[in-house]
Amino acid sequence: MCSLLRVVRRATASTNAIAPNSKGAYKWQIRPKTAIVTGASRGIGAGLVEAFLKRGYSVVANSRNITKASPFAASANLALVDGDIGDPRTAAKIVDTAVSRFRRIDVLINNAGIFIPKPFTEYTTEDFNTLVSTTLAGFLYVSQLAIKQMCSRNRAVSSTFQLPWLTNRSQV
Repeated sequence: MCSLLRVVRRATASTNAIAPNSKGAYKWQIRPKTAIVTGASRGIGAGLVEAFLKRGYSVVANSRNITKASPFAASANLALVDGDIGDPRTAAKIVDTAVSRFRRIDVLINNAGIFIPKPFTEYTTEDFNTLVSTTLAGFLYVSQLAIKQMCSRNRAVSSTFQLPWLTNRSQV
């Protein structure tokens, strides 16, 4: 977590662009950068959303029920997207929200993951399918769409991946 927050602290929250004003004259315009954070309703994800917002980013935050959990103060720079990241339609909605509302994607933080509180030797087929859907398929779906959009704008890509089932050392 500390290294992720250091990255956020060092990041510049805006980029300069030349854009025409209402009279057709060109002038410098500052546009905030946009970050997508999955698994954003609590813990590291919620902390990253807050850190990005404090640094002037626009943020699209996702978790299964993030609008009901409502962990963040309302902000013009924050969009909340409910949904299971293991569903490709949710990934599409997240990326579409970032592009339609904030016009860009600069940072992608794949933080969504699940923890099944039992030894992996006791996982059922349903447990395994849920784990793969959220942690692997969700990572793939949102990364493909976000990175495709970033590459179309020649933007740098920043993506992280959390493996929550490896953090419970009592199972090892």
